[in-house]
Amino acid sequence: MLTSHTVRWHSWCLVVVSVFVSVSILAASSVIGRLLLAREPLAKRHLPILPRQAEP
Repeated sequence: MLTSHTVRWHSWCLVVVSVFVSVSILAASSVIGRLLLAREPLAKRHLPILPRQAEP
């Protein structure tokens, strides 16, 4: 009972869902990257202090 119209509708739904999933994954990766970049300076600030305290 699948007609060309239903096939086109399903194909458009698949395209929309795939685009939405890809955009959501990109947004999540960008947010995670921003969080990691925000944590890196804190780690870099604490790392040089540890060797200085360990030297004496």
